[in-house]
Amino acid sequence: GRTSRCTDRDAARATFYTRTPPDLADQAFARLSPEPTGLNAAPLVLTPERYGRIPRHYILCEQDETIHLRLQRAMIAAQPCPVSTLDTDHSPFYSTPDELARMIDAVAGPKK
Repeated sequence: GRTSRCTDRDAARATFYTRTPPDLADQAFARLSPEPTGLNAAPLVLTPERYGRIPRHYILCEQDETIHLRLQRAMIAAQPCPVSTLDTDHSPFYSTPDELARMIDAVAGPKK
């Protein structure tokens, strides 16, 4: 199948890493690899018995230039679930890793 890859460092920064420190953005860019585009057209099979069995929680990234706020909100509206918000780019694991980790930990709840 076809693949897409961001091959321009400046475009990647403007798309994925707007809040990421430049040195980390450069390291992240070096790790970008092709992403299959055919998956977007693959049929999705959901069953009433299994769909929704795993709890969802959406982390909305307010400065995301890849999945803009309007689209994120539309996805949430289409599949309602609890939402947390980070004032960050598309890559919070680089731009705000401590805040992201705290948020995931809070969403996951107490350890059993």
